[in-house]
Amino acid sequence: MVILILNIKKLTRSFRIKKIIYVICVLFIFSNIGVCQTPINLIERDIYYPLNEVLVDGFLDGLDVSIKILPPVPSSGCYTKNTIAFKLEGRLSSSYRFLTFDIIYKNCQNISMIKTFSLPLSENGLRDYLDINEFSSQDYISNILGNNESLNINDHFNFESEILVKIDNVVLTNSYQGGRIRREDQLESPQRINIYNAPGEENSIYDRAEISSNVRLSISGGFIPRGGYWVWYDDDAQRNEIGRGDNITYFTMDSKPEIQFSIVGFDNTGKLKTNPVKRNLYVEVKQASLSKIELLILKDDLDQALDRINELKMSYINDYDINRMYNRIIDLLKLAEQKQESEALDKILETKHFFSKDFPETDRLIKMEVQSLLNYKIFDDDVYSDNYKLSVDYDYRSDIGFRFNTKKENVINDYLVNGLNAKRKSFSIPRVKYYKDKTTEVYATGNYTLDFQIKNSLHKVSKKNGRWKVSDIELLIQIEKNYGVKNFINMDGTYSVSVKKVTLDNKSYYQTSGVCVKGEDGVHNVLKSAIFSPKGRTNVGLKNGKLITFSIIGLALISTSSKLFSNIQYDKFLNATDQKSLNSYYFNSNLSNKIFLISAGLGITLYSYDLIAVFSKGRKNSKKMQPNKILLSKSDFILLLN
Repeated sequence: MVILILNIKKLTRSFRIKKIIYVICVLFIFSNIGVCQTPINLIERDIYYPLNEVLVDGFLDGLDVSIKILPPVPSSGCYTKNTIAFKLEGRLSSSYRFLTFDIIYKNCQNISMIKTFSLPLSENGLRDYLDINEFSSQDYISNILGNNESLNINDHFNFESEILVKIDNVVLTNSYQGGRIRREDQLESPQRINIYNAPGEENSIYDRAEISSNVRLSISGGFIPRGGYWVWYDDDAQRNEIGRGDNITYFTMDSKPEIQFSIVGFDNTGKLKTNPVKRNLYVEVKQASLSKIELLILKDDLDQALDRINELKMSYINDYDINRMYNRIIDLLKLAEQKQESEALDKILETKHFFSKDFPETDRLIKMEVQSLLNYKIFDDDVYSDNYKLSVDYDYRSDIGFRFNTKKENVINDYLVNGLNAKRKSFSIPRVKYYKDKTTEVYATGNYTLDFQIKNSLHKVSKKNGRWKVSDIELLIQIEKNYGVKNFINMDGTYSVSVKKVTLDNKSYYQTSGVCVKGEDGVHNVLKSAIFSPKGRTNVGLKNGKLITFSIIGLALISTSSKLFSNIQYDKFLNATDQKSLNSYYFNSNLSNKIFLISAGLGITLYSYDLIAVFSKGRKNSKKMQPNKILLSKSDFILLLN
């Protein structure tokens, strides 16, 4: 105490107030009146500051700790390398303990920085961390830290600054935490949440508490800048605020057996915050909760009862009473579920179901099959002109399956019913969800009715020069659509055309077929062949028209050129004066004339043959029908569904 007072007397007159505060704090320490917990403002260098007075929590057990900042005067401005001198007066701790504190200073950018220092308070700690091996007196130890380059953690005890601000956050720790540097406005999450519960029979460990008891919550570590604040919550999502500050008192209720506390630090603007730190507290609510669960069971509120018992099971592992209540609730839920399932099944089976309303996809597949069968049957020869009513009834029973029948028997309905019954196993079974994910087959019915008219008729139409001539405009459009494409043979002639017209929903669908009854390929084609052989021959159904034409033309060219050459040679023969020239011109003229006669004869013969062949084939064509001129059967597709 004398040493501390002597150090305080070294203060200048301008710091008398500070000196008085230090004396008072020392007196408080030795008289056990209380502790001084305000930060130490670093106004002067080379002055020892006692840290006992500002210790936030715990006791140093008769050990006084003081530090000062060196050098006495900044030597390099903001780049001055500051070191720490310390004094330990009293008996050192027998176990590892550290006095951890923060020094706040300004760097060269005038930014407030914080560096954390940890002083060992035991011989082992001084030896292991500061390499101090000689202890001249157990009552007094001092040293200067930060200039010993051989010390592994030398840099933990120095910092560059000209402006010193204060010493703050002086706490006792069981581990070394020094060397950390950060900005003063930087947010830092706490290391953990501390829980201290009030004394109670069941409060054997720190994370459990009795119902209706006070629990003290505090934090270890963490940092918020000046003006910042800590906010506590008792839910995982940080929505329910329960207090503010670095420690609060919480009153446990019996509403839930497990509480998850969390704390978040905010800066002075409230916009920046730390990551939440969490810790669970288990409240001993077994008997109270079991009583409430019993009331829920009596009210038939089994779902809420299950939620409450599950909360208890998470807090009480393998508890006999809780497990027995849990099994009871599960059995009751099973019975209730079986009852609900049975009632739901009875209700769904009593309900009438219709394919068109309840099973539209299956209903559409059935009608598509009706459409396919109808198109296959309706244009058959045994379907005569008449007014028809398409009528198909269908249903499904789990013991029989699909059934198709008709109330209006006719050749079409009978065919449709037989076709649908043949494919009855291909349609989807009507199933309905009645309870959770369970489904059941149900009885369902459906029907499909449609009125339509069929009219069979026979028409005579003609085609000449590639154009159809039909008196009925609607039929003309249909025939041009079915037979208007280019044909490989001449299709001119008069045709007998069978037409089946189906009318439904104000739409007409056709089936057409026909045969040529009067050809346009008689003897008159001789004139066409005389002018251009391929035309006449093709019209009567003969081939090789182009070959014959080119052959006749070729023979004509040969005969003409041979005749001209023969005349030229004969003229030269008449004007020749020597025997050799006479013989040569005569021979050439005579040979060319023979070629002329032969080629002309062959051309006339081939030409005559072509005319006679066309004439003969034309006469035959005029005496019989044209089986090679057939209008193949073509049918429109009847579309019942969009």
